[in-house]
Amino acid sequence: TNFSFDLCCTLAPWNDNERLIPYLTEPWLLVVLASPRHRFHRPWLQIYQDPQDRVEGQQLRSVGSGFLWRGGYQLLRWFECNADLQGGDWSGKRYIEFGAGVGAAGLVAALNGARVTMVDADAGRGLLARNVQANLPVDLQSNVRICQLNWSLPVATSLQRLADCE
Repeated sequence: TNFSFDLCCTLAPWNDNERLIPYLTEPWLLVVLASPRHRFHRPWLQIYQDPQDRVEGQQLRSVGSGFLWRGGYQLLRWFECNADLQGGDWSGKRYIEFGAGVGAAGLVAALNGARVTMVDADAGRGLLARNVQANLPVDLQSNVRICQLNWSLPVATSLQRLADCE
């Protein structure tokens, strides 16, 4: 079966499902995977968030990236349906998620077989690592790298740090 954005993604221009994303109302979210193919080790993700961050409406009221943003949720759903690739096309491919936040999209890319680098300015606080450990089988965890980058540094410095993460 060929899965498409229209079929797979719960967020689309014609609906208001994005209002159902709980942002930071709980310390963790249960995201049920909608794909009817059960290639994942379980049919849901448990995404941990940071209670230090908070959102009012859609505005971040404190510094941090510790919750599931709307764009990350949409990308998770797109990757869940293989982003129009055949399932085997993910195997061994490299994916870099800049501004990974809680790493939701990167988790699904890893479950699809990609080698994933999650990049975030706040990666050092451990939230990405916790989500990787909570959601990926042990044999896939080694396919994920977590990299903390501060893009206010000179570009050459940031690119070298990114290369070191790989």
